[in-house]
Amino acid sequence: MDPEPDPSPSAGVPSPEATPPSRGLGTKLAWGALVALPLHVLLLWASRSAPETVEAVYGKGLFPVISAIDARLDRLLSPLSPALVYLALLLGGVAWSVRRHAQPKRRFAWRLLIAAVVVAHFFPLCWGWCYWRPPVLERKGISSAPPLRAELEATGTLLGAAINRARVEWPDDPDWEDLDRRVDAAVLAFLRAEGLDEAARSRQIRFLPSGVMYVGGWTGITIPWTTEGWVDPALDPRILPVSIAHEKAHQAGFARESDANLIAFLALLRSPDPDLRYAALFDLAPLFGAQVPVVLAPAVVQDLVQAAAREEEVEVKVVRAATEVVYDSYLKANAVEPGIDDYDIVARRVQAWLKARPDDWARLEAIAAGR
Repeated sequence: MDPEPDPSPSAGVPSPEATPPSRGLGTKLAWGALVALPLHVLLLWASRSAPETVEAVYGKGLFPVISAIDARLDRLLSPLSPALVYLALLLGGVAWSVRRHAQPKRRFAWRLLIAAVVVAHFFPLCWGWCYWRPPVLERKGISSAPPLRAELEATGTLLGAAINRARVEWPDDPDWEDLDRRVDAAVLAFLRAEGLDEAARSRQIRFLPSGVMYVGGWTGITIPWTTEGWVDPALDPRILPVSIAHEKAHQAGFARESDANLIAFLALLRSPDPDLRYAALFDLAPLFGAQVPVVLAPAVVQDLVQAAAREEEVEVKVVRAATEVVYDSYLKANAVEPGIDDYDIVARRVQAWLKARPDDWARLEAIAAGR
C-alpha cells in the first residue's frame, strides 16, 4: 500500500537549511568593488600619459572640491584628527556588522577585506591623481632642462652670501602655533601670486609627539585620504618652517616631493619674516653644497652641525633604511620616476626657477646685500 501524502502546507518545501542564501545588494556591491579595483588601478596607470587631461578634469575641477570639503571637516573635527576619526568609524562599523554572524571570524575577515578595497578606491580620488598632474615648472612654462655647471656655481655663490647675511638666532622651542600661522600665510601668498591656488586652503598643521616619525628620518606626512598635515617637532627648529610649508604644499595638491620642496623654498624666501627666509636658505644650502661650492660663515656651519646632531640623536638608521625602501617603491609606482631622490632634485628646480624669474633672483641678491 502506498503511503498517504502529507497534507501539511509544508509538504514538498525544502527546509531552511536546504535553501541556499541569496546574495544581498551589499554582497553584490562588495564583489563589484573587489573586481573593479584592478580596473581602477589600470585607469590610474593609463592616465600617466595624459597629464593635461588629469589637470583639466581632476586638478582644476575635482580636487579643489575635495580640498574644500577636507578643510571644512578638518576645522569641524579639530583638535581631533579626521583620519583617526574615520579609521575608528570604519573599524567600528566592520565590527558592528559581524557581531551576530554565525562565523564571526570569517565574516570579520571578509568585511575587513572589503573595507580595505573601498579605502584603496578612495586613494586616487582623494589624492593619488595629484601625482599625475603636470609638475610646477611645466605648469608655469619653465624649462626643467639640466642647468649648466656655471649656472649652478653662480647660484651657489649667491646662495652662500645670502644665507650668511640672513642668519638669525632661532629659539630652541619656538611657538609652534604662531609659526604655523606665519608659514600658512607665506604659502598661500605664494600660490595666489603664481595662480596655483585653485585647491589652496588655510589649514592647520598637527604636531606629533616629538620623535615619532623622526626616528625614521621623516619630518612630516600628509594623509592622502584627508589631506591633513602632520609634522614631527623633533627636527631642528630652523628646518621646522620648511617642513610645515612642504606639507602645506602637499595639502594644496602638489604631490611630488620636488614640487613641495620648491614651493616651500620660494614661499619662505618671499616671506617678510627674516626667520622664515633664513629657514628657506638654511634648508637649501646643503643640497646646493653637494653639487657646487657654497661658502658659509662659521655661525651658519655651526647651525648645520647642530641640526645634524639633533637628527642623529633621534634617528634609527635601520628604521630609516626600511622606510626609505618602502617609500621609494611607493613614489615610483605613482609616476615619480626618481623615487626617494625626488627630494634632492629641488636644487635643480630652484636653479630653473631663478633663471626664468629674475624677480626672485633679485630677492636673493637683496638678501645677500643686506637690503
